[in-house]
Amino acid sequence: MNYFVKLHLVLLCLYSLNTYSKSDNFLAKIPCTNQTLEAVGNFGTPEKWSKTSESTVSSPLEEGGEVRLQVEGNKSLVTMNNSSVEVGFSFTMPECSVVLLKSKFIGSGFSDDDLTKLMKKNKKGIILVWSAHMSLSVYELVELQEYISELGVPVKVLADLNSLEEISKKIIGKYKLPKEYLEKMNSRKLEKFGINIHYPSMVLYKNSKLIVRVPGYNNKIKLQALIKKYLE
Repeated sequence: MNYFVKLHLVLLCLYSLNTYSKSDNFLAKIPCTNQTLEAVGNFGTPEKWSKTSESTVSSPLEEGGEVRLQVEGNKSLVTMNNSSVEVGFSFTMPECSVVLLKSKFIGSGFSDDDLTKLMKKNKKGIILVWSAHMSLSVYELVELQEYISELGVPVKVLADLNSLEEISKKIIGKYKLPKEYLEKMNSRKLEKFGINIHYPSMVLYKNSKLIVRVPGYNNKIKLQALIKKYLE
C-alpha cells in the first residue's frame, strides 16, 4: 500500500519544529526515517513536535488531529488520528515495509447493514472502492464515468477508509464526479472479503452473495467480460 505522498511535503514541516531541538535529533535517528515521515506526511502536517518521553514525540496536525511517533528497538510506530479516522503503522528495519496495525473509521460510512440492503435492493451489481492516493484508482474512477450507464448493472462507488477526505474532495471536484463517491467503505464483510487489499478494487455480487473480488485497474472491455462471466 505504497500510496504515501512525496517526502519533501513532510520535510517542509520539519523546519517549523523547535529549531533543531531534541525533537529534531529524535526524528533524524528513528528507524526507517524516510518511510515513517512519508506516512506522517500522507496523513497531515505536524505543527510542532514535542518530546513526551525518551522514545516518543508527538505533534498536533494543522488539519486537525494528532500524530505520535514511538521507537521500540529497530521499529518505528506511528499513530495518527483526526475527526474521521484513527490509523496506526509500524516500520521495522532493515526492510522498512509498512504494517498496518490499526484502522478505525470514526463515523458511519458504508456499513454491513448498508451492504445487506444494497444486495436486497439489487439482484446483482458491482462495488468499487477507490483511493485518492493511488493514481490508477483515480484514473479508473474518471474513466468509468464514460461508460457506467452501458454496463447494465448498478455500480456502488466507495472511498478508501484511510484516504484523506481533503484530497478526495479535491479529486471529486476537479473531475466533476458525484459527491456520493466520498462515502467511506466501512463494511467488515467487504473487508474480510479482501476489498481493501489493493486499490482500485471491485467486488461483484449476485443473489445477495459476494461472488468475486477483482483487485487492480479494469477498463471497459475487461469489466464487461467480468460481468458476463460472473453476473449473467
